[in-house]
Amino acid sequence: MGSDESRSGPDLSELDLVAAARGGDRRALGQLVRTYHGPVTAYLVRLGADRELALDLAQEAFCRVCARIGSLTNPAGFRVWLFRVAHNLFLDHQRSAYRRRVLVSDAGAQVPSGVGDDPVEAVAREEQGDRVRRAVGALPPSLRSAVLLRYYHDLSLDEIARVTGVPVGTVKSRLHRALNALARSLAEGAEDGGPLRVRFRARLSEDCEPVKGA
Repeated sequence: MGSDESRSGPDLSELDLVAAARGGDRRALGQLVRTYHGPVTAYLVRLGADRELALDLAQEAFCRVCARIGSLTNPAGFRVWLFRVAHNLFLDHQRSAYRRRVLVSDAGAQVPSGVGDDPVEAVAREEQGDRVRRAVGALPPSLRSAVLLRYYHDLSLDEIARVTGVPVGTVKSRLHRALNALARSLAEGAEDGGPLRVRFRARLSEDCEPVKGA
């Protein structure tokens, strides 16, 4: 009784696992890492990191969270906290690597297009091939992250606000701008763009308040 096995077995809920991990249960902590390693890595890849960088940033995010989990006061906020750490690490890397990316671009090097088994690629093939992937990837980072967190990782508007550190109203605005941009981009110069435009327009009525003239 009170052993690691009894506290961090497979039947425990996420809240139980977080509570146990906060108390020093390494098995519970390991189970949380296994649960979220895939989703966090996928988010970073979709956000713009190549596979190797995404794995490195995910590892750093887990190291930071594991080191500080005892300070987490609300176990229900674990997922948001983890995604926020990973999100901020990606932004920090982008800022620090800005000059190097510009030099690479000027030299004519090409940015890797992604990983073959990336879920985004599968969605893109389903939804008119590469056009969806390119359209999402072409969004500014702030808009792209809102779309990814909402529609790929199923976070609520409030959770996205906490991950990205902005008000809920800003999240709604970003989603509205992103989905409008996707609808326009996917409809431009393509006979098959109509259904995709309708699909993204429908998302506006679900998550974003109507904007006159949108």
